[in-house]
Amino acid sequence: MAALSHISAFLDAASASSALAATVETRVVGDDGGGAPTGGLAVFYANCQGSGLAHWLRRSARFAARYPRCVVIPAHDLVDRRAPAFTDAQAAALADCDLLVHQPIADRHGPFATTAVVARLKAGAQTVSFAYLYDEAYFPLFPERSGVNARGAAAVRRYVDAAAAARPETPRAAVACEIRAALARGAVDGDALFDLAARTRDTLATLRAREAECDVRCADFVASRGASDTLFLTQNHPASPLLRFCADAALARLGLPPLAPDEAACDDANAARIPGRVWPRTVYDARGAVPDAAPPVPDFYLALFDRVVLRDLAAADGGVPDAFQ
Repeated sequence: MAALSHISAFLDAASASSALAATVETRVVGDDGGGAPTGGLAVFYANCQGSGLAHWLRRSARFAARYPRCVVIPAHDLVDRRAPAFTDAQAAALADCDLLVHQPIADRHGPFATTAVVARLKAGAQTVSFAYLYDEAYFPLFPERSGVNARGAAAVRRYVDAAAAARPETPRAAVACEIRAALARGAVDGDALFDLAARTRDTLATLRAREAECDVRCADFVASRGASDTLFLTQNHPASPLLRFCADAALARLGLPPLAPDEAACDDANAARIPGRVWPRTVYDARGAVPDAAPPVPDFYLALFDRVVLRDLAAADGGVPDAFQ
């Protein structure tokens, strides 16, 4: 199945590029090319969500005045590629910063762990921590390096198994094809097919546990939003409303006022331009059941569904059904 061809249809050139290779370089935010800024230095040490929070904090005139210099260090790059150490520029930024905004990183990551990074800071430097933001229930099927995310795949297989068991006289492949056709119409209950309710509870519980020791907490905000609200653009790609909420919480921690109305105004779901995949929203990218008259889903959902059930069908029936060709 050519799942990537379906996915790429929803990506412009810049998004497609960043989907293959996320931004990993250390970036100086706010340098317009007219020379290095001077004054307070804020360092954002996190995954790509750090660049998103940096964008929204720098919208605050009070924050930008206090920290006219802003550096983003991509922690995920250093950890993922098992870098031996920080670069000289990264180490210098950490040693010089007046504010470190970071996501907790476990001690097993050695020099990149939170404890090791905080030890590099100068006396008097402030820190603000925020949790890794993730909600898999917004995107119940999403691709991973090994295929489809395990929990989404398991939920789909359980649904197909139960439907096939209820109709033993019907070939399993035919049952799966009927489910696929209903999925294409958006006519399958999301909780039944994707186990949305349990996954929402679990991911919210995980977020609460992660942020229990952090300065910025947003789980209550996430839980209070309706199913139609867009807080994520992928399972781990927070949208503007969620990042804006986190920015206000960070500003409060720093003793600064929240974003002013003109600073907070935005109609762009990815105003921060966080790199990576951005899936088109569907009725299944929510936390509730799907209504009877739902709009059709994008082809990439069908492609991922095919990747989940194709191998099982081939093994059970000795071949691939025509609907999956």
